[in-house]
Amino acid sequence: MYVQKVVSGEFTSNSYIVHEDKRCFVVDTNTSAQEILRHLDSYNLPRPEFVVITHGHFDHFGGAKTISEKFNIPIYMNLSDEKITKSANFSMMLLRLSERVHRPEFFSIEKSEAKLSEFGFKCIHAPGHTPGSTVIVGNEMAFVGDLFTKKGLFLNHLPGENRDELQSSFLKIRKILRPTTMIFPGHGANFEFRSIESETF
Repeated sequence: MYVQKVVSGEFTSNSYIVHEDKRCFVVDTNTSAQEILRHLDSYNLPRPEFVVITHGHFDHFGGAKTISEKFNIPIYMNLSDEKITKSANFSMMLLRLSERVHRPEFFSIEKSEAKLSEFGFKCIHAPGHTPGSTVIVGNEMAFVGDLFTKKGLFLNHLPGENRDELQSSFLKIRKILRPTTMIFPGHGANFEFRSIESETF
């Protein structure tokens, strides 16, 4: 299993192209799909089969509609975050970002389970950063969205964030990770779980 990391967007965030042999899927899409599409083409990667969104903030789902329409594929997200996606452009305006995003049609994350299992992954609900935050785990990898980074738990005081739930979700996820599990966060560098600098805020 291979992972191509794509860092882009005016509000910089990470997206991931997960692939093996002739199969592929995408985790998160930044605010724009252009860099993801460029990576798919430049590295001659397989056509993606679906997109999984770890949570409903604009810097994670913004490019999903473009990818979905180009390849005619579904986008999966925990639907508890749909309300957050509806305020995406307002949030971007408040942050004085020039980009704007288009909301796609989201399918329930539960409907991705069979597809993810074919790649050796499963999705785990991990609320706290947002009500619907989801972690994708498998193959000694974890795509954790904004649950935590190498520095520790990711707390940014945005609407929908719940500090206690975030801590509880981290403890739940920690139980299933090995020290050598490779962590792919929504922001910042990838790292082995044993190198996390803090397990609190």
